[in-house]
Amino acid sequence: MTTAKIAPINDFAKYLNEVSEKWLRKWYEDGIFEADPKLGKPKFFLTAAFPYPNSPLHIG
Repeated sequence: MTTAKIAPINDFAKYLNEVSEKWLRKWYEDGIFEADPKLGKPKFFLTAAFPYPNSPLHIG
């Protein structure tokens, strides 16, 4: 059995992690991913599915 080696984290990877953490924290604090339901209106949930290659919409 072999042991996986972890590549060293370079400066660019550290920078990307810092940027990601910064924005994820801000979005969490601002509640950007939370719904803002309108009072007095019924709630609903909508899912839009993509057509699959085996569906009648498939062209090709």
